[in-house]
Amino acid sequence: MHDPSSSDHVFRPGCSDLHPVPSRYAYLHYFLVATPLSHQYPAGNTERISRRSYAPAFPTNGGHSLNGEQEDTMWTAELLFIVIWIAFYAYWLISAWKTRSPVKRKLSQASFFLYGITWVVICIFLINWLSPDLMAERIIPAGIGYIVAGLLITVAGLAFAIWARVHLGKNWSGMPTIRQEHTITRTGPYRFVRHPIYSGILLGLIGTAIGIGYLIVFFCVILIFGLFVIKFRMEEKFLLEEFGEEYARYKRKVKALIPYVI
Repeated sequence: MHDPSSSDHVFRPGCSDLHPVPSRYAYLHYFLVATPLSHQYPAGNTERISRRSYAPAFPTNGGHSLNGEQEDTMWTAELLFIVIWIAFYAYWLISAWKTRSPVKRKLSQASFFLYGITWVVICIFLINWLSPDLMAERIIPAGIGYIVAGLLITVAGLAFAIWARVHLGKNWSGMPTIRQEHTITRTGPYRFVRHPIYSGILLGLIGTAIGIGYLIVFFCVILIFGLFVIKFRMEEKFLLEEFGEEYARYKRKVKALIPYVI
């Protein structure tokens, strides 16, 4: 019989088993699924999960705790992923500062965040309504092969995004924007997809999710994908209004995120 007082797991009355949550991603689980919504569990008891009662769990592997060697490997892998993403973000900030240019037209931040926040709220509600504990499941085993594959995919994806950023130059902006001397970029990765920066970042996130292995990280990839779709549709509305048929032809010829697919 499980000890409800154990700090390594989350024990919920009315459940037949413990619900482990990966400790180093507890903040994601905390934010996404520890919201005060009622859930019906198999035993028939309905409970209210609050942030005060939330307790992070020890990392698991197929329902079993990781051994010491696996823990060390996962910690090292996670550190590598963090370093890679920090380096990528640092490059992005420096590039944004170096390539500033006058703005002709820009979407208000309030409008953009309204769409984004609406999407996030819907996703969090769906998680709580469907199965909050499912997010704590490891869907990829903790193994060095998956970690290496994840790292390679992450680096490849972010390198692709940086390649696109170089070609985009002064046309880049964090918000949907038309610059004073804006042009349609068709060189480099823009020959293959219309939004290669988003494609590269999504590929990097998928690689990170593979290396980490928990379902909650894959869900975050889906969440960010949705936000990117919202954003690039806003951007393309601006571009169509600015360039008309010229951009429409480019849009018909080149897919948005995956060459020859979507």
